Amino acid sequence: MTDDKSTMSSTEEDLENIGIFRICPSLKPYKDHFKYRMKRYVDQKKLIEEYEGGLEEFAQGDSDFWHCFMFVFLFYISMHTN
Repeated sequence: MTDDKSTMSSTEEDLENIGIFRICPSLKPYKDHFKYRMKRYVDQKKLIEEYEGGLEEFAQGDSDFWHCFMFVFLFYISMHTN
């Protein structure tokens, strides 16, 4: 089992070695912003995995919402049409 420190150092190492800079060195002046965005992504992904069960389950959540919305919409239409 890994501890949080090894995961954190791995994440920090990944943030330092963003592959896009090897492909396009002209982006290096924006390295801090790339690191910021990547960290935000990693943090959000971790929260989604923890509280929603994973990215796939999170993405399916909208389908439940739209099914409910359509049911209510169709019910409303049926009640207000002659």
